[in-house]
Amino acid sequence: MENVIWADTDDDSLSVSDRGLNYGDGCFTTMLVEDGEIHLFKRHRDRMEHALSALAIPNVDINRVFQHLQRSVAAVSGKQVLKLVVTRGSGGRGTAQKVVKTRWLSPPSQRGQSIT
Repeated sequence: MENVIWADTDDDSLSVSDRGLNYGDGCFTTMLVEDGEIHLFKRHRDRMEHALSALAIPNVDINRVFQHLQRSVAAVSGKQVLKLVVTRGSGGRGTAQKVVKTRWLSPPSQRGQSIT
């Protein structure tokens, strides 16, 4: 099984000041992928959309994210686990919320990079 990390940075790293790492300021879902299909796809997407709204994490087009995920797992054979983690990003100390601009990047393999 290949491990691939998709990151919202140019260098595919996680900042030590990331609010998700330091304060749990984010959300995640873990999905079963079997033969190119994400099980319970709509439920995962809806739950992430609700969580992002409840946490007031802006600028995440969850439909676009899940479209990327669907295309990326289309060639998967057998069973795999897919975990999606979205954090508020870096910035600020303490529990005060800071709005951080987010963007979606293609998987490293689509940028000519691979992380295994």
